[in-house]
Amino acid sequence: MRISRRIVSGRNTSQAWVNVIRYLDTLPGDEAYHLVTQIERPTEEEPAVRQAVDELLKKVDLAPVGTVRNTIFPASLAERFPKPSTLAAEYRRLYPRICGFHQNKFGTYFGRLVTLTTDGKSDQLNGVLVKLRSAFRRKARYEIALGNFDDLAMTVYSDKKDGKRPIGGFPCLSFLSFQRDDDSLHLMAYYRNHYLVERGYGNYVGLGALLGYVAQHSSLFPGVLTVVAGHAQIEKHIRLVRSALQSCGGMEDRIGADDGL
Repeated sequence: MRISRRIVSGRNTSQAWVNVIRYLDTLPGDEAYHLVTQIERPTEEEPAVRQAVDELLKKVDLAPVGTVRNTIFPASLAERFPKPSTLAAEYRRLYPRICGFHQNKFGTYFGRLVTLTTDGKSDQLNGVLVKLRSAFRRKARYEIALGNFDDLAMTVYSDKKDGKRPIGGFPCLSFLSFQRDDDSLHLMAYYRNHYLVERGYGNYVGLGALLGYVAQHSSLFPGVLTVVAGHAQIEKHIRLVRSALQSCGGMEDRIGADDGL
């Protein structure tokens, strides 16, 4: 049985990715079902790890971390258009051009967040921000559901666009759920399938950046990022991955205790 028996944790994005790879490398087939990863400070990285991952991705002809991050949160564009409503409008303007790239032919996650709506009016990113800023505040009513749920959800998955697509393709990220905890904002993300070499590190960085952005524009502090993967794998290039980990050097293994699953 390949059901994960551990919660894998990390102080920051880099530590979490290293620990996830180390953990999966101990399992048959370098894969696990129902893998839970928690990142304590998801807006922080370690430069040596980021460099090692980018070098690994270059060797196997895969997109760099920054490109993957931008599919979830376009950091450079957000610097130019920091206001959420303006950022969403500018991204919608650029979206046809972005989708013109082959790797984005089915769209991007951020594109889904600012083009798909739940009420026919506001985009989902700004809809969640309105709820977080409202006087009537709850701990857990701020969701970006990548499927069609209710007025509290942000949708990445579209049955109309994705329902007939073969299993395994875009979107692998299905659901985002924000939880307010006093003056902190936590984020839980669910992947039905998670490729830890091709996408994993960039996904963690993108989700952390999105959490940081939403928290900032809600006058909150970014909290913990929890990523749940229905299926997670080191898809290939295991020797190069091990070499990349060795180049990081001196990183403490902090795999969490058995969670009783």
